[in-house]
Amino acid sequence: MAQRADVTNHFMGCNNPLGMESGVILRDQIQTSSIFDQKHSPNHARLNSVSSWKMEENDTMPWIQVDLLNLHMLAGVVIQGGGKDGGYVSSFSFSFSIDGDQWLPYTDDETTHVPTLFVGNKDGNTPNHVYFSRAVATRYVRLHPQSLKRTGGLRLEVVGCRSSSCTIASKANGKDVQFYHHHQAMCTEPECIVGRGLNYRGKQNVTRSGRPCQKWNSHDPQHHCTTPSLYPDADLSENYCRNIPDHPSKAPWCFTGEQDWEYCHVERCEVGCVDLKLNAVGGENDWDGFLLSSNTDDYTDITDFSMATREEIAEMGHQKEDLILQCTFDKERCSLDDFKVTQNAKYGNCFTFNHGEDDKVRTTTKVGAEFGLKLTLSIESDEYVGLFGQDPGAKVTIHSVGSTPFPEGNALNTKPGESTFVGLKRSSVKRQPHPYGDCTSYQERDELYGGRYTYETCQHSCLQAALLDKCGCSDELITINSTLCSVLNKTQECCRQEVRKRHEDGNLLCNCRQSCEEDSYALWLSSSLWPSDRYVWYVLDNIHTRSRARNLPLSPNELRQNLARVHVYFRDLNYELINENPTYTEETLLSGLGGLLGLYVGLSVITVFEFINLVVDVVKVACNKERKDKGNMEPPVIMTGS
Repeated sequence: MAQRADVTNHFMGCNNPLGMESGVILRDQIQTSSIFDQKHSPNHARLNSVSSWKMEENDTMPWIQVDLLNLHMLAGVVIQGGGKDGGYVSSFSFSFSIDGDQWLPYTDDETTHVPTLFVGNKDGNTPNHVYFSRAVATRYVRLHPQSLKRTGGLRLEVVGCRSSSCTIASKANGKDVQFYHHHQAMCTEPECIVGRGLNYRGKQNVTRSGRPCQKWNSHDPQHHCTTPSLYPDADLSENYCRNIPDHPSKAPWCFTGEQDWEYCHVERCEVGCVDLKLNAVGGENDWDGFLLSSNTDDYTDITDFSMATREEIAEMGHQKEDLILQCTFDKERCSLDDFKVTQNAKYGNCFTFNHGEDDKVRTTTKVGAEFGLKLTLSIESDEYVGLFGQDPGAKVTIHSVGSTPFPEGNALNTKPGESTFVGLKRSSVKRQPHPYGDCTSYQERDELYGGRYTYETCQHSCLQAALLDKCGCSDELITINSTLCSVLNKTQECCRQEVRKRHEDGNLLCNCRQSCEEDSYALWLSSSLWPSDRYVWYVLDNIHTRSRARNLPLSPNELRQNLARVHVYFRDLNYELINENPTYTEETLLSGLGGLLGLYVGLSVITVFEFINLVVDVVKVACNKERKDKGNMEPPVIMTGS
């Protein structure tokens, strides 16, 4: 009968994920008895992977094996099912090996070699923590699924530490698998977490500031709802640091008596390189190889693999005269020279109107869709590259004059055959600099992107500078000459993944601050079919008469498949101003201090006089009492006899 293992790791100093989830354990270190298909290969057996490992249906003795490359001390594993509909392993056992040939089963009973059967998952998503009563010194670990639900499905993480970090009570020969109780192995490897630390099961119970943690089942001093009964799978035992899925924290934490909750001091584990499995790709131009290497049905995992240089994009991307067929601003015709061209690694040639670099900034005093910027764009859908042309249309980004646009994160999509209306309302924020705030008045042009300073540009520039410094390449097109990182160069790709991960986790030292003065725009979007059946012939005649573009549509049907109309305008000329004002200035502070001092001085003088008055009253009372006592004295009466 399967037994339920302890969900808390009692081997102090040996509680780290060894690299299945983070990618430190490479693809070649994972082997299985069989695979269901390529979408459920051994490499997908990583904790929290988007897929999972599945064995063949006729595999009667399935197993999955992890090679740790050298001797490690194993404390347990974390297993997970195949996702929402992927099934799961409901019971399993273990065996271990030093050389990969001779295997020894794990058993809690030292007197027998009958493998211990552990309880597996209860669903496809909830991780199940299984910690051994005896730690195992081994190189190879093999998990044997014994019973499955639905079609199975397994993801896992191995938990332990390097054997070199442990002091063993009795030295082993190093040739056989060894088992150790708590008192026999003392390990000192610093603990670390992957991601948000949701699977941390260590015994740390002190916060970063040194405060002791409150017990999870206690409401003294903090009253809370994070109790073991409400979160039975989070191991909220004793007062150990933990994290739960619906909490905003990014690392393990606990309640304290001083404030609501605090982070615990647990470092992040080393992040390995995720294998993109591009071994079958013959080169940067082998698109068939890229397609065959994709692990998703819609190819989204390879659509960001752009390795074209700035010069190649400038030549092969949309040309200004071919893209912009018609342009007016406030009902006046605008020229192609009003557009500045830049290159973007994902979207090709980008054209900026009212860029301000020619010392000419267009302004408007008119509102409504009749005015503003109006464009007719030809997307030339027949020239799209199939893999990178999944969405025909154009991207539109609204940004401040002189700043760098980043269409990857904040662009609008315009569709051919439609007229897209973009109504704007400006919002202006004025922040206070030091000592009231932490904003910056820096307005110089960015060295890597060329536009003026914004917080978003600073973050992008910081990331690319780190890539250039650590990896010798960049993964975005920047103004200086640089080499684009290649996904086919494993050294560059692993370095790129590491730097980007550090940036996403906030571990890059980027001195980026919000601008003291910043404009943003609220957008209202609407669209309609364009052009109408009556108007389409006027459009065809106009573009063939006036435009210098190539590949112009010849029929109404071709026009609706290739032309898009864009209107960008202000809805009104009022704008929202958010202005930070200091609560206390030097003048108000001095004035307040003066008022308080005046109050205190006035009170002090009054108190002195009241004290003097009290002394005088006491003296008066004492004098009056003495006089009264003297007035009441009578002469003695002498009685004599006769």
